[in-house]
Amino acid sequence: MDIMIWEPLFRSLSQKKQAQGEHSLSKDERLWLLLRRHIDEVEENSVIGFYCGDQAFYVHDIIAAWQSLGMEEMANVFERGNALFAGGGFPENDEERDALIEAWQDQEYQKIFRELDEDFEQALPRAEVALDQVARRILAKTKI
Repeated sequence: MDIMIWEPLFRSLSQKKQAQGEHSLSKDERLWLLLRRHIDEVEENSVIGFYCGDQAFYVHDIIAAWQSLGMEEMANVFERGNALFAGGGFPENDEERDALIEAWQDQEYQKIFRELDEDFEQALPRAEVALDQVARRILAKTKI
């Protein structure tokens, strides 16, 4: 979907969420907003950058959202990213997360994150199409 179409949708849904709360969004609106933010975050900062940011605390919701769209390859990228944390899961707080990320500075982790970035980029075109379908359903029900 062209940025000229989804950008006003993003702005509208973000304003709605801020003014009325997340509960005011439909299932499709929550899904689309979550995944649109996710794509933008990873494209701007890479997979490791995503894990360093605040949106990473929604990683389980993001994985479930990708799976709900049949995007197992996209969900798999972040399941593999989660597996890099001790205990195989994303930590619950900033301090624990940041301490674990510090350990990722060696070449082996850098190689893994390059592979995750490549897998993300490979899955992205299909993910964008799936997300566009959700946006079209939203736009068919609302006026943006």
